[in-house]
Amino acid sequence: MPKREEYEHWIQQYLKPRFPELVKEFRACLNGYERIKSNNRVDERSLNAILRAAYSPRAPLLNTAIFFLGELSEHYPEVNKAIVAMSNNRHWYVRCHAILSLGQETPNDIVLAILKKGLQDRSASVRRVAAWQVQSLRVSKLIPDLEDQLAIEPHPGTKHSLDFHLRLLRDGYVLEYRDGEPPFLWIPTSDGMRGCYVSQEDIDTKGIQVILAEVRKNPYGKKVG
Repeated sequence: MPKREEYEHWIQQYLKPRFPELVKEFRACLNGYERIKSNNRVDERSLNAILRAAYSPRAPLLNTAIFFLGELSEHYPEVNKAIVAMSNNRHWYVRCHAILSLGQETPNDIVLAILKKGLQDRSASVRRVAAWQVQSLRVSKLIPDLEDQLAIEPHPGTKHSLDFHLRLLRDGYVLEYRDGEPPFLWIPTSDGMRGCYVSQEDIDTKGIQVILAEVRKNPYGKKVG
């Protein structure tokens, strides 16, 4: 979690020069989060300040707000109720923000309900974000839901996303073949995913499971020694 002075530095160096109209709302969101944490309770004013930013289509506001909501959702039912309300909003982008507000410690029943509904959303963008979040949060219980939606998904780009995140979650890797390039291997990591080229010869001789074990030992390709 960044410290207050780090946020203030970012406001002065980035937000204020580029998007001065967002500074007041960003600070209100930050202040609301800090009041909730300091008082160990949710008051309406503080939560509304965070939610105004979370409902915004402006990335500097929403990215910070969904981070705050995901962190607070572990402890406060009022925050989870607000995320559920977002997931039912008429605007597709707000429903996306609700999905992105789910954190590792958000109560399991909230996560399952919102993601299950998101995979069936009328918006292809929401379905795509839901598939990403199912994989990101490692929600294995929703593998059948991913498979069911993949079977009927009409949107080509979303269908590819569903297939990609399903395989990453269910199989533990995705092997992509691109024209004129070596096979490209994706694996999930603690902070997202990592991709690297592998040789077809190694796949044929070692087998994919041996290659996976090697990559998982050093997923970021750091030099040893």
